[in-house]
Amino acid sequence: IKKFMFNNIMTDYLNFYNKEWSENYYRQTYQRLHKDVVPAFGLMDVREIKEKFILNEFKKIYDRSNHVAERLFTTVREIFRFAVIQEYIPTNPFNSLKFADVGKLEHGHYPAIVDPKELGLYLRSIKEFPSITTRIALLMISHTLVRSGELRLSTWDEFDFEENRWY
Repeated sequence: IKKFMFNNIMTDYLNFYNKEWSENYYRQTYQRLHKDVVPAFGLMDVREIKEKFILNEFKKIYDRSNHVAERLFTTVREIFRFAVIQEYIPTNPFNSLKFADVGKLEHGHYPAIVDPKELGLYLRSIKEFPSITTRIALLMISHTLVRSGELRLSTWDEFDFEENRWY
């Protein structure tokens, strides 16, 4: 029966995918799961976890933070997918669920910075970010005006360093 406990399957999932994730992503995922999911799901047998229970628990998380609820919904759905692949359960209860069943993900309005003084303040504040990767990414986005996805998915063959061009 311990083999089927959500906590054990979650640990197997984290250990399996840990190799593909950054240390920071792993730590955030681990902490979020232990804060918001493990208290409700942890000691439960995954074979007994049903759609109604999932929705009720995620609505509680949603009431605190819709963005955290959405991230965790995706992560827990993947844990259950992993449980199906590992043959702990025959079907994934998330197959019939969408995050919209929990609630609407509210996106904020992030207006452009048009005041030159505010832009200067923003560019100077980038220096305060603890991660060098984040600082460089924010500076590149600020100077090239590309979307973050374009930057994250770019490949080295798109850059010509002799001509100082990005194709």
